Amino acid sequence: MAQAANSQIPQDGDFVRINYTGRVASTGAIFDTTSPDDAKRFGVFDPEKVYMPAIAAFGRGKLLKGVERALSTMRTGDLKEVTIQPQDAFGFRTKELVRVVPATAFRDNKIAPFPGLVVELDGNQAVVKSVSSGRILVDFNHPLADEAVVYTLRLEHVFHETIEKVAALMEMHQIKTECEMVGDKLKVKFLETSDAREYQIKKILLLESIKFYIPEIKGFDVIEPEKKADAEAAKPAPAQESKQ
Repeated sequence: MAQAANSQIPQDGDFVRINYTGRVASTGAIFDTTSPDDAKRFGVFDPEKVYMPAIAAFGRGKLLKGVERALSTMRTGDLKEVTIQPQDAFGFRTKELVRVVPATAFRDNKIAPFPGLVVELDGNQAVVKSVSSGRILVDFNHPLADEAVVYTLRLEHVFHETIEKVAALMEMHQIKTECEMVGDKLKVKFLETSDAREYQIKKILLLESIKFYIPEIKGFDVIEPEKKADAEAAKPAPAQESKQ
């Protein structure tokens, strides 16, 4: 039976806002949390980290299978603890993901490898296992591979409607805008201006994310904010008093 449009149960294509704490089942150690209270209670609080709810696309492979399965049975405001086996969490260790990497790959990235070093190579996180002349043994398995994990989940909000999902992506990308749907197109007014490359990339990634995650939006009408210098130049010159 089809669910009502205002249902609070997540459906494929929705976005969800969740709070969570993830622990290793065998030890109870926290490996991730959105809760500063949990972080303090378990002695892993990081004052440099911003603790806040996470937003994710539901049904698009962005969440662990076990987490998504648990959320699919929850309504907004529900709290649930679930144990997730490795196949639905971070997978199993495989020999194929332990590889020898040439030392030049580290030199090119100005990295001095040593056993235990966590690095990112070709967009993947890995751990250096051993270092020998010109050859570095690197483990690309997830650090929690083979582990069952326990998640405490709280479903804070489900974004169903198109404009709600847009707001969720704005929140994820931390960009201030005013948006409205005009037919099947999205009118986006950016509220900040910056020539910084990082900000321009953020805007491009935001629009690409909207196209990918919200396919019912067929186009954009983008309005850029007026730059301060342009606004000043557009002001009429003050009238000069005529001398008698």
